[in-house]
Amino acid sequence: MAEQRAGWPPERLILWILGGLGIAVLFRTAWMSDDAYISYRVIENFLSGHGLRWNVVERVQVFTHPLWLFVIMLFRIITQELHFTAMFVSMAATIASVWIAIRRLATGYLAAITALVLLLCSKAFIDYSSSGLENPLSFVLVALLGATVFSARDSIASPFRVALLVALLGLNRLDLLLIGIPLLIVIFLQQRSWRTIRDYALGFSPLIFWFIFATVYYGFFFPNTYYAKTWTGVNRTDLVRQGLTYMIDHIGFDPATVLLIASGIASAFLFRGHYRRAWATGIILYLVYVVSVGGDFMYGRFLSVPVLASVILLVSIGGTWTRSHVGIAAAACVAISFLGAKPSYMTIKEIDRHGINSKGMVDERAFYFEKTGLLVATRDTRHPDHPWWESGRREQDEDQYIETSVIGFIGMGGGPRVHVVDRLGLSEPLLARMPVLPHMAWRIGHFQRSIPEGYRETIQSGINEIADSNLHLYIDHLWNITRGPIFSRERWQSIWLWHSGQLDTLMTAYLNRPPLELPWDSLSTPAKLHGVWNIDGRSIPPNGLILRSDTMLFGAKLEISSDHNDQYWVRFYGDGILREESRIGTCRQNCRGIRYDTIPVPETAQRDGFDAIEILPRMGDGYYSVGHVRVIEPSETAQE
Repeated sequence: MAEQRAGWPPERLILWILGGLGIAVLFRTAWMSDDAYISYRVIENFLSGHGLRWNVVERVQVFTHPLWLFVIMLFRIITQELHFTAMFVSMAATIASVWIAIRRLATGYLAAITALVLLLCSKAFIDYSSSGLENPLSFVLVALLGATVFSARDSIASPFRVALLVALLGLNRLDLLLIGIPLLIVIFLQQRSWRTIRDYALGFSPLIFWFIFATVYYGFFFPNTYYAKTWTGVNRTDLVRQGLTYMIDHIGFDPATVLLIASGIASAFLFRGHYRRAWATGIILYLVYVVSVGGDFMYGRFLSVPVLASVILLVSIGGTWTRSHVGIAAAACVAISFLGAKPSYMTIKEIDRHGINSKGMVDERAFYFEKTGLLVATRDTRHPDHPWWESGRREQDEDQYIETSVIGFIGMGGGPRVHVVDRLGLSEPLLARMPVLPHMAWRIGHFQRSIPEGYRETIQSGINEIADSNLHLYIDHLWNITRGPIFSRERWQSIWLWHSGQLDTLMTAYLNRPPLELPWDSLSTPAKLHGVWNIDGRSIPPNGLILRSDTMLFGAKLEISSDHNDQYWVRFYGDGILREESRIGTCRQNCRGIRYDTIPVPETAQRDGFDAIEILPRMGDGYYSVGHVRVIEPSETAQE
């Protein structure tokens, strides 16, 4: 402990019991996420001699945590195994972070006991103590940063050590820099010297080196996932609204975590100390950032580091923890944790396999534990034992090309021979830079792009077969960057053109191209039910289809055939004025090929008539088709 107080023997015993309980909880809850395997495929490709690549033909940074990637790679080399190696490294890192917090920050046995109880109550902290994602290494770095700062007490913390740890946090996940920036500002204001600036420069050298390497090797400063999740075209207000929903929803899902974060921040402003307030300000900045980007689809992932940082604030308060305080805090935290989802320290096998809720969020550990949990592993199964892994493995012997929105297990199962295209753009340099069209639905963290016409043929042949001239040229430059010789003149010209914004006009022209427009009668012949979706060449572009009639149409219902696995908006126009719109949902039964839908014509369009409809893809697999459209039930207005 920070002050090495002797404490009572019962307190030592309780501390050891809680420590053993905590380790047992980590083993009982250990699991692996699909997203973790996005990075692991890069590790396997690198160790096979293909470089730090997702698809071996192109240099694309699909991972956001270079430091974690190299740590797992190191242990992978030692053990010659990945799945369980990543689990145990994650748990070891989590245990190390808690040990640092107890040994270096807790002001006695009572504070140490409090820290363990509070962290065991946090579902976010426990859930992401494994998962294969970078969170455990972030825990270690945050604990070390706290030990460096708060062990200094009233003296000035080492600028170099603080800068180095903040830089390593950024190297592990770039947005975590926000937690450390206020500390750097406070330390600089205390010293105001060129030596501090020098120490900061030295401390940040690992992160600076990585940025230089990424720019040279990948051609871009930030990872491809940054562009996929920020270049979405989604209205900022909608993202903030979703981000607030993410935060508020945790009150019901994981109330203990929310309470701990709020308490930690409050304590920093109740007790004096520049470092404490800077630390709390960093947590606030990070949470504001999380809200601004819309939160996440994984419950708890973005709150796991803030909750550890907040507990550090609580247990580092000197001389304030008494037995009564510990008892009240522990009882309250345990009781509150039962108000949310099933606590992590309960029997994990009792947790149901939840799906995605109406807000686009999911209990990720509950979703994957049945197939990837440590407790369900057997000697006779391959790990990860997941059908998506098997799906990728089967492609090794087929066309060696996959399009999907869940790429981790599939990509790992497919191996380096299979080219995996992510419809969300995480691994695709082109799709990541194509915003989601305004009429398309989105889920936070899952911004599905429409596949350009000819893109599949382009990927499979390695020859640019995109028909649109603007997008064709854009891909030429992008391939110069991701596939061309690293130090070729043409590649660096393309890098300059992209970073200077000179290629933006090409993408803008492609996105703003007019929709396909056809006469009404051109799609009057019914398509074959359950037939091949594109057999008649009736594909439509992502920006939609407009059917125009020479005369005003009156009807109560429309019959429309379309690709079964897509959703569409149908907008009715009369004399160029939008009347109303209807929606074609997802097929629920007999779902294959072309499906038939009968939709009601909105009342306004029934009454006043319509001479055009616009069919816009709302959600789907990136390929869209309309077989036919016809009025099948005249309206009363038409009969009159």
